[in-house]
Amino acid sequence: MLALVCRKPARRVFGAGPAFTLWLLPLLLAVLPYLPAVPSTWAATPTIFLLPVARALIGQAAPSLSAMHWAAMLWMTGALLCLIRLIVHHLRLVRQTRPLPAAVVEALRADQVDSDMDTRGLRLHPNEPAVFWAPPRSLLLLPPDFLDRFNSAERRLVLRHERAHLRRGDTWWNLLAELALALLWFHRWRG
Repeated sequence: MLALVCRKPARRVFGAGPAFTLWLLPLLLAVLPYLPAVPSTWAATPTIFLLPVARALIGQAAPSLSAMHWAAMLWMTGALLCLIRLIVHHLRLVRQTRPLPAAVVEALRADQVDSDMDTRGLRLHPNEPAVFWAPPRSLLLLPPDFLDRFNSAERRLVLRHERAHLRRGDTWWNLLAELALALLWFHRWRG
């Protein structure tokens, strides 16, 4: 919570880089219990005595099981909604793709893009060139005006670039990032 609250003021004062490093605080707090303890001679901690009334107040202030249950239900609902959104978006994208027309395939072969080009992995889509995961394999999406928008050298460059994403498995990394974002949905809110 501290990193989330302090990130905007830190970005204004110090810039984006130092503000981004605030996200190391949770990692540091997670590692602290495993660091060696400070020798007892370095610090003298006073003994704290609690009055019986204070003990009762501390016991009442602890989060109840029902509050934890509601928090878990809220998180699960948000994660489920994000996963449903991801699935709907994925299905919509699959539905919008079309096989390449024969004229586009012939033009790409004439450009000598690749002699072993697998046109089954190429699809038309109304957006920009991109790679997309569609089981059982990833697809390379091209805009309908791909031949008109780019000349032969640019087409080769775009296809090489997108194929590099496919070879590196970027579609799997993007899917993993989307799933992590669905599980950590509450970080999407911006204050």
